[in-house]
Amino acid sequence: MAWLDFAVGDRQASVRLACKTFRISRTTYDYVPTRAADDELTSVLTRVAAIHPRWGFGLMFDWLRSQGYRWNHKRVYRVYWPMAPLQRVLRRGSAQYPVVDQRAPLYTQGVDRG
Repeated sequence: MAWLDFAVGDRQASVRLACKTFRISRTTYDYVPTRAADDELTSVLTRVAAIHPRWGFGLMFDWLRSQGYRWNHKRVYRVYWPMAPLQRVLRRGSAQYPVVDQRAPLYTQGVDRG
């Protein structure tokens, strides 16, 4: 909120007057977001992903709960999501590429619609 800081700092308006002018509450002006460090959660998820590369979010979250960690699913998912593209989960039974018959000709003939 640079414009509010400009009004309070450079124009020497009071915080109360500036907040009233721009129609925001003083609690919004004073709010400082705090986020707990996720270093431990990141290290645990990285370690589990290295051991079990086929596990997705659900299995990892269930494993964390069974080990006694009490992080909620929203926090775990927020940390897990940027790591997810690093894991390549292949579904069982699905072919990656179609099977090509090697005896088939490499050309096709057009149909004359004369």
